[in-house]
Amino acid sequence: MALPDTAKIVLGTPLVFANSGEYSPTDAGQPATIDADIDLGALAASSAALRQSVKLDLGSANLDVLWSMKAYLEWHSAPAAGGAVRFYLSWSNHATAGADNTGGCNGTDAAYQGYGGDVASGIEALQNLDYIGALICSADAAVQVEVVGDFIPKGRYCCLVVDNASSVNLANTDAIETGVAVYPKQYQVQD
Repeated sequence: MALPDTAKIVLGTPLVFANSGEYSPTDAGQPATIDADIDLGALAASSAALRQSVKLDLGSANLDVLWSMKAYLEWHSAPAAGGAVRFYLSWSNHATAGADNTGGCNGTDAAYQGYGGDVASGIEALQNLDYIGALICSADAAVQVEVVGDFIPKGRYCCLVVDNASSVNLANTDAIETGVAVYPKQYQVQD
């Protein structure tokens, strides 16, 4: 008699959004390679300060079905408990930075302003992006690490958009730990 099959989830190799000029994590478990630039240094605690990343290639036309997003945030000072930093993704099927992006992303590391090119337009356009989740702050200036959500890819390429709705800015200098990693969750059937 054959043993029953079991399904396992295995995390694949992470891809990282971070600032190539600063990112150099010292946490033993934090991924070290940068795959797409985003400068979150001093991202203001304001709904008027949204940041978008360079377009990230998830790796092939045959994408894993499910991915997980994990945030590593370093603070300027301790945020108030209960605040949030929210994470969104824009999708594209085209490798060119400014082509085929949802929500008006331009595929570069820049302020996010949606379709209209101003702060109000960026806030409006967030509704057209995929909301992945939020890191809910604790009142501690230490690097905060949380899985913010899972997502199913809607294209081979994506841009990360970050909204700091906490009470303080992210770290301005020496923000070596600040990054956002996405991990493919690979399903395996085992005997």
